[in-house]
Amino acid sequence: MDLNPIFQKELGLEVSSSRPLSGGDINEVLLVNEEFVIKLNDAEAFPEMMRLEADGLNAMRETNTIQIPEVYAQGTHEEQQYLILEKIEKGNRDQSYWERIASGIADMHRTTNENFGWKEDNYIGRLNQKNDFYSNWTEFFIHCRMEPLVESAFNKQLLRPEHLRKFDGLYNELDAIFPQEKPALLHGDLWGGNLMDGLIDPAVYFGHREMDLAMTQMFGGSSSNFIELYHENFPLEKGIDQRIPVYNLYPNLTHLNMFGSSYLFGIESLIRRF
Repeated sequence: MDLNPIFQKELGLEVSSSRPLSGGDINEVLLVNEEFVIKLNDAEAFPEMMRLEADGLNAMRETNTIQIPEVYAQGTHEEQQYLILEKIEKGNRDQSYWERIASGIADMHRTTNENFGWKEDNYIGRLNQKNDFYSNWTEFFIHCRMEPLVESAFNKQLLRPEHLRKFDGLYNELDAIFPQEKPALLHGDLWGGNLMDGLIDPAVYFGHREMDLAMTQMFGGSSSNFIELYHENFPLEKGIDQRIPVYNLYPNLTHLNMFGSSYLFGIESLIRRF
């Protein structure tokens, strides 16, 4: 795709160089002129994905708590949607880096809202993410995080009726599992690949802040003492290690729906307790 028309229109610039960046499993991601990141995807297949990401980035950036790439432009060209962003570096993963990231995320989580949810649905990966407002975190977690993905996986024959009964049993226990907290502004997809010198690729909503922390523990990519560093800035209730697998049912269900049954074992090992 010729990027010149986009950059001429949006920034008044000629494209002198472009090269692919890693992490483009869902979107095509390019570094342009060694200065700008552009993300591209089909405008019809994933309606408004780039606008919704831009909105999430701007919401996090407005907190002035942690580095978030500036959104330079967003639009559609030749049936491709695009998002032009500031390039931010990966960051040197030393102790000072983790202290800074943990502190910044903790400060961002202090941004609160009356209800859990978001002003509109958005995406988690290439899946729709439901964001209806609820005053109760457990109800939000069940109706907006668990049920849509459980139903989708069942319809794809990735889950069986006995799994559905186990999920129902889990739902009955959640009020006793989750600490009561105010809604926090979440990144929403905070695995290690989205940690740079700041944060990229969000799936924002107001949720329980432990959701973000739990996702940092998936797939590696964060320091072994990350949650401790966070706790020093914004204390957590005891027992988060036992709650993390419950929160991470959500990303595991997204991966089950996107990539298939290789993600079922981890889900089964938790829900069989219920």
